[in-house]
Amino acid sequence: VGAGGGAAVVPAEPMTSPLFFATAVYSFEGIANLLPVENSLKDRNMMIPLLWLSMGIVGIIYFLVGLLSYIVWPTVTAGSISAE
Repeated sequence: VGAGGGAAVVPAEPMTSPLFFATAVYSFEGIANLLPVENSLKDRNMMIPLLWLSMGIVGIIYFLVGLLSYIVWPTVTAGSISAE
């Protein structure tokens, strides 16, 4: 590999390939859950604001869980409380 950053390229590992395919299938399945919601709306132009609102609520919930966990267990530096 020549100079210019190609050294970070790693060949595919057969043991992690199932994780990649599971992630891809999971993401494609999400659209199957979204399309019926869009079809059931009276005004389909409300789909984008509804998506922003729902993702904003989920993001706030994730933020609050992380913040409260940091406040309750400030000394935990590992990725898991049980790993400490």
